[in-house]
Amino acid sequence: MKFFGKTTAQIDTWVQAHALTRILTSHVWLAFFYGTFLFLYEIIILREIVPVVHPLLIAWAGALIFYDLVVRKYWQRVPYWKVLTVFAVICLISAFMNREGGIVGNLKSFIMLMLPLGVFYPLCLIEKKENRERAFLRALLGGAIVIFIASCVALVLFLIRYSRVITYQGITGVIGYRYYLPKDPTSGLLLFGIYKDTNHAAIYALIFAVYSLFGMMVCRKGEFGKKWQNKWGSVFFTCNLIVQMLYFPLANSRGGWLGLIFSLTAVLFLFIYGKKFCKMQPVLRCVAALLIATSCTFLVCSVAVAGRTAMSHASVVIGESVGAEISGGQKPSGGKLPKQDDSFAKKDSFEGAGRIDIWKQTLQLVSCRPLWGIGPNHTYFSQKYDLAPYTIGAGKAVHNSYLHLMLNDGIPAFATMMLFCLLCCVSVGRACWKRGKKLPVSFYMVTVMAALVACGAMFLSCIFTDTTAMYFLLLSAMGYLMAVCREVNVKEKAAAMEDGSIKREGGEA
Repeated sequence: MKFFGKTTAQIDTWVQAHALTRILTSHVWLAFFYGTFLFLYEIIILREIVPVVHPLLIAWAGALIFYDLVVRKYWQRVPYWKVLTVFAVICLISAFMNREGGIVGNLKSFIMLMLPLGVFYPLCLIEKKENRERAFLRALLGGAIVIFIASCVALVLFLIRYSRVITYQGITGVIGYRYYLPKDPTSGLLLFGIYKDTNHAAIYALIFAVYSLFGMMVCRKGEFGKKWQNKWGSVFFTCNLIVQMLYFPLANSRGGWLGLIFSLTAVLFLFIYGKKFCKMQPVLRCVAALLIATSCTFLVCSVAVAGRTAMSHASVVIGESVGAEISGGQKPSGGKLPKQDDSFAKKDSFEGAGRIDIWKQTLQLVSCRPLWGIGPNHTYFSQKYDLAPYTIGAGKAVHNSYLHLMLNDGIPAFATMMLFCLLCCVSVGRACWKRGKKLPVSFYMVTVMAALVACGAMFLSCIFTDTTAMYFLLLSAMGYLMAVCREVNVKEKAAAMEDGSIKREGGEA
């Protein structure tokens, strides 16, 4: 194919030869800036300010996708692109089938759902092997810096016992900390800091803690960049690891804890099974791997709880010494700070903070339009079918990304996306099971990151719904994992062919 008398290969050669055009066609640079924006959006005081740059990022992403499709033709290197194409077609049909809820809103939702698949998922798939780890780290670095600063601010606000309810440009939220039941200090403490939501913040803290371990390993090998970049990178990643592990338990997210326990145990099991005890019988090997993985997870959780207890005690002491006052409706009975360490056991008046009821109502709405869903206009269809008027119809989140996808785009779209995720999981599991000993440690670290998002999405509407920070993290991680799995499959095929040729030669002899 030719454009202006030049072939696509000649165009790409010219583009890569100039600094500006090389940056504009780089998935790493776009992911760096887009990721920074997405995580800034998670800060409550910036939520109404940063969207002004979003149209520019969307235009950049759209132009890059067009360039990849027409010039670089990257889809040939993207695993399971046919499944993703079917998913896109189904979602587009769904947008038109639900046009009575607002075709403009439907198409906007469709673009925001598909854009990350075309920009973030191929990030590591189109990078050379020697650049892959560095590209992954740099793509997420902007978001890591934002979350590091936000978590540091949260810890400082907690230590001085600062709490205030603010309203800024129509958004009301908490700065500092609050109690689960605002005037009951025994109902469980939540540390918001400057985050909009503690459940999202807890998952971010865990992911960027693992990301920091990944970064420390790369810097130690001297592969992050120049010598000074490796030096200061090591300092940042070390500080970030400490800060995020201190913040995570204070966020007090039950979904975060469940995600940590499941993800860490499962991936540690795969890591130990693949790399250790190779001479054991399979059953004993599984038992040993499971016991060690469970013990390591218990140790990590214990360290997190110990850190939370120490921070709680320190905050009470510091708060009393500086004469801190609790404001914004957070004052407990008696108007005084607690004399003992805080309680982190949440008092629920109903199961799962209302999630179970919302999920039931979501399934009722799905049953009304199972094939194409109802689109993003939940209020319109909730009123039409007289269902969930005080929850989903009132703008409340579904609190489950998988149910949210089913509700928005229907069961066929949900099944297609789950097929894509299942294929990726099978590829990862197969690589760990068969060639675990040859996989880099970074592969397991990124697997933990992806698993944390997948688990957190069971309790949050954070992926498959819009271009969100969680969706960005998930697809970037999946792209890295699929790139490694693709190499493993190539090596397996090469080994099988070589083994077959040796056997044939032996038979002929």
